[in-house]
Amino acid sequence: MSTTTSVLTTTATTTAPASIPLRGGSPAAALRSLYPRAAKAFLQRNFTLTHDLITTAFDVLSPPTYRPFDELDAHRRKWDLLRITLETTLYASPPPPEELESLPPALRSNLILSPHSLVAALHTRSLRLYTPTIPAQKPNPAFTPSQILLTLVLSSLKLECPDIGRGMIEEWLSRRGQVDQPKTEGENGYERVLELYCLHALPRLKEWDYAREFLRYEGELPRERREQMLRTLQHQRTQAARKSLPLPSPIPVVPSRSPSPTPSAASSSSLSTTSTHTVVPARRARPTNISHLRSSTIAAPLAPNTAPLPRRTESIPRSQTPGTPRPLSLLSSPSRRPASLPSSAGPRTAVEYLNLVKEYVRLHSTRITGSILLFLLLPVLSLLFRVRRRRAPKAVGGAGTADRVRKRLISRPAGQGLLTSLWSEVIRAIWDTVRMGGRGLV
Repeated sequence: MSTTTSVLTTTATTTAPASIPLRGGSPAAALRSLYPRAAKAFLQRNFTLTHDLITTAFDVLSPPTYRPFDELDAHRRKWDLLRITLETTLYASPPPPEELESLPPALRSNLILSPHSLVAALHTRSLRLYTPTIPAQKPNPAFTPSQILLTLVLSSLKLECPDIGRGMIEEWLSRRGQVDQPKTEGENGYERVLELYCLHALPRLKEWDYAREFLRYEGELPRERREQMLRTLQHQRTQAARKSLPLPSPIPVVPSRSPSPTPSAASSSSLSTTSTHTVVPARRARPTNISHLRSSTIAAPLAPNTAPLPRRTESIPRSQTPGTPRPLSLLSSPSRRPASLPSSAGPRTAVEYLNLVKEYVRLHSTRITGSILLFLLLPVLSLLFRVRRRRAPKAVGGAGTADRVRKRLISRPAGQGLLTSLWSEVIRAIWDTVRMGGRGLV
């Protein structure tokens, strides 16, 4: 940064024109008469004449010697503002290539710098211009007027380097109060600096929260002005959030196309390698197109010159072919029976039988439940009650349950086993249940 500043300062001092004389007795009167010519030349985009007049003026406007704000302070500010504006405007919108050769070497050297280097060089030059030379000291931001600081920060924002502008303001705020500013500055200059800092520099860097916290803890501004700046900051943040939201992409509409009844030769030749399904948007199909969709997705027409597929390929169930839609019969009410397979199909596999059993159980779950209650649960309950009744002793003297069992075991044939006895008891319990149900006892 120091090398860039020295090159820029050396170039600016070595190109001072000697053909423009100063008019008037005092330097202040001469500068006063020269400024309108320089402002007019700048408005006419005569950059060469403007630069020559500015260079002539700064031959007289040297940094202050003892006190920072002398009798030439007002002229020093005006000409410095014009110089910063000229160099920033020329860098942001340079002239055509055929006019670049007519520019002074100092202005041409500025065009080869980066935006950050140029703004940093302009800032360092202004610091040296307002810092007193006696005693010798480093350039101090405390001597920089708020007008010059605002112009430099606006230049950094125009050249898309807001971080340089933020650093200038923070450095100026840290040194503020070390030097008594003139009465012309007042609180208005401080307020304008804070407005540029919180509403322009920090939002460019996406420092929304930091700007809000800075304004909340700031104590010198009036309360109404601080609240107004907070509302403005919130509005800017809302607008920036809306601009950053992505626009909703339009949903593409796929035109519906009915299949051709007579496929061409090209389509028939590639029938075995291409899919016969048509891509449709994900939306509810109309009831009138269900039959057409079923016919177009289940069975595609074959061309006259193509050989039929083998029977093994035709017998593949829908549950094993990936990408095929579910049969419409499975989407109907549970009371409807599943469609039976054609008799011409090949031998069914175990998976097919399992799927048929699952579908039958799902559709006839009510009947199966009733059958289970009738043929399994009721006989078991009847058997339990019968065993319990046999175990209970009779009220009037008679043989108990133990005697009955003993007699039954004695009368059992020798070759009858435990499983045979158990099976006969189950058959007897079922027969008793059926007989009791026929008599209305169950």
